[in-house]
Amino acid sequence: MDISSADLKNGLVADNASELERLHSPLLILCYIDYTFWYNASSITYFSPMFNDERRGGSVSAAKHLLATTGNSQPDTNIASVSTPAGYGIIPAMFASIVLVLAATFAESKTLALQIHLDRAGYSCSTIDGVWGGKSERALRRYVEERTKDAGATPVRDPEKAFDRYFADRPQPFRIVEVTKDDLAAVAAIPEDPAERANLPRMGYESVKEMFAERGHLSQIALSKLNPGVDWKSVKPGLKLVIPDFPPIAEELAAGERGRPNRPKRPTAAEIRVSLSQFEVRACDENGRTLGLFPCSIAASKAKVPPHGELKVTSYVAWPNYTYTPDYTPPGKKVQRHVWPSGENCPVGVAWMGLNLPGYGIHGTPRPESIGFTGSHGCFRLANWNAARLFAMCQSGTRVVIEP
Repeated sequence: MDISSADLKNGLVADNASELERLHSPLLILCYIDYTFWYNASSITYFSPMFNDERRGGSVSAAKHLLATTGNSQPDTNIASVSTPAGYGIIPAMFASIVLVLAATFAESKTLALQIHLDRAGYSCSTIDGVWGGKSERALRRYVEERTKDAGATPVRDPEKAFDRYFADRPQPFRIVEVTKDDLAAVAAIPEDPAERANLPRMGYESVKEMFAERGHLSQIALSKLNPGVDWKSVKPGLKLVIPDFPPIAEELAAGERGRPNRPKRPTAAEIRVSLSQFEVRACDENGRTLGLFPCSIAASKAKVPPHGELKVTSYVAWPNYTYTPDYTPPGKKVQRHVWPSGENCPVGVAWMGLNLPGYGIHGTPRPESIGFTGSHGCFRLANWNAARLFAMCQSGTRVVIEP
């Protein structure tokens, strides 16, 4: 079934679900256009894209998935809406078509899907953005060498061909999430003044966009592209978003609480290997098999880079706080230190794994876009979601090997 301009004008409604199920494409787009002439405005409501290809394991149409999620049989106006003056019926339809094409072009990208599936397999490119680069290429190379029958063969470098070869039969990697009142209540601005930061109850997310990008391991730009039309400055409870499907950070941190009854199960790392030249942290089992591959940042100053050799984890803390010390204190003045609270925007992120080298550790960061470069004060920084996953795998005494 082709989505024509007539379909857009008349609206694709739940009655079309049976036909939508027969659409064989990598991405199934569900568009709801609801012309509600109210005084002088009409409203377009549309649903952002999600995977539903039968050959990838998707057996339920996006229409039925949406209805099962919302409990509605009518278009859900909480998804996203754009208003235009009445009397311009063709303009909203054209606008909706353009938005849908842009969304489909991005979400249908096999590069985006490949990054998601690699991350779900434990081979992270750090921030998922639909752009192929060095971190994505290293994750793919490691995955092929360690998890496929193609080890030793000429690597498939093209991301589209790699997706077709290794992940085309996997289930769709997205889920629909709903913004709640608690989500909105958790958002708070973080002041610049160090003393004011110390008075905060926690250093959480500063925006809904940041919150849901991190939940989906996405860049904020990628989140916007997956959910076109959302006004991120005026998000309300009930807004539905599409993000990649990953376990929550809190679940990963709970898995690392060794004495906790019924904790989520995660594999235990026998060794953590840090490559200074590749900017990556690799958790391995007792046989050297990769359990998780995580891009990292290292010290900007070579003098602060830890020496090669063997260390070990001596402490690990979920939701750590951070003691701020100013870079400069005038002679004769007392150093004004401040303890900043925990939270996703704490400078050490959501997890800390201290090493038996004073002042050094592996930890998260509130700036995932900085991962893969020099810039830390000496520690090894990971995206928050990867710090949480590594935290779940290690324990006090876990061996850490620093490699060139």
